[in-house]
Amino acid sequence: MPRNTLNSYWERTTFLPKVNHKKSNILDYEDYLIKRWNEGEQSVKNLYKEIQEKGFKYKIRAVYELMKGYPKTIVETMLEIVKVKYYSSKQLSIWLGSFRKDWTDEVPKAYLTRLIDANPVIRKVRNAVLNFRRFMKDKTGEKLMTWCKNILNDEEEHIKGFAKGILSDYKAVFHGFESKWSNGPVEGQVNRLKTIKRQMYGRAIFQLLRKRVVITSKW
Repeated sequence: MPRNTLNSYWERTTFLPKVNHKKSNILDYEDYLIKRWNEGEQSVKNLYKEIQEKGFKYKIRAVYELMKGYPKTIVETMLEIVKVKYYSSKQLSIWLGSFRKDWTDEVPKAYLTRLIDANPVIRKVRNAVLNFRRFMKDKTGEKLMTWCKNILNDEEEHIKGFAKGILSDYKAVFHGFESKWSNGPVEGQVNRLKTIKRQMYGRAIFQLLRKRVVITSKW
């Protein structure tokens, strides 16, 4: 308490008159507020405006104090929001480009089946991709030219660019289908060298890069 206030009380010879704060008549509107609350209007500001139009003359605090314990009936009865899981186009491409027997338990099999059945374009492209994979697996390069021609003659544009790329270097691709040899190990070592060089921010000279490769190989 400030010193001046204390001194003023000390010097008084009589008590200050009691101030009676005028109570609001908010209870007169309680039935209406409960009715509107149960109807779904749970904004105190909106309810305050409504009872103001009905003659309420006091501040909004009275409405807050009265309604702060009201149950949130609307929140309690809201329907549970169903979470929809989305898949990236990359993930869908991997799944759709693989055989059903290779689908693991993590793959949404029912979703993919509905997707394939509902979309003729996806179904057609998927069949073309799976046929291409069969040719690679079975080493049947003689079917490759027919496959490319069918793709180019089809009205769908989705993998025509892929077929054109094969025809532009057809001889090499054909031998890749027919030959038992593969440059996969070479490409793997090239990627390994690139990874090691990236770890040194691309500043590895040949001698240092060689040491890194040799040391890593010993492990």
